[in-house]
Amino acid sequence: MNKKQISVLILIFLFHLKGIGLANNDFDMAKSTYRIGEYKKSVQLLKKFTKANPANIEAWVLLGDCYNALEKNKQTIEAYKKAISLDPEGVDTILKLGVTFYKMDDFGNAIEAFKLILQIKPDHPEAHFWLGVVNDRIGNIEKAFEEYNLLKSIDLELSKKLYDIIFLE
Repeated sequence: MNKKQISVLILIFLFHLKGIGLANNDFDMAKSTYRIGEYKKSVQLLKKFTKANPANIEAWVLLGDCYNALEKNKQTIEAYKKAISLDPEGVDTILKLGVTFYKMDDFGNAIEAFKLILQIKPDHPEAHFWLGVVNDRIGNIEKAFEEYNLLKSIDLELSKKLYDIIFLE
């Protein structure tokens, strides 16, 4: 553990002893431990917190982020799906779910997630980007190029990255 991590943990402990709001509950502590890379500790705290507060969307997303950092894809997906069930239009969480599916080579579910985002927010640049990436990966260059053309008018920088993936890699 480096000096910064130790300092943060000491501050959290001191605030907790004094009853100050920074670490008053498991969720605050989980966010703090997540920020310093203590993902296993965050998972323990978040499991306890989500059991007592099952409707807290942010906690489910953070739990998914922790599992993602620990490369536990099944648990990542479960946590993100729970968050999405509570907030069906949470495009940032749906994007994280889609990227997780992509990393697992589950391209069908990845495409489904990115298309769901585009139903909610048609000009979502990252959804178009990832849809292009997945289509390129499965060999559907025509659809990948369609996403590139759509993305050019939404986010020029991301469209250049997609172009490089399609044509230069």
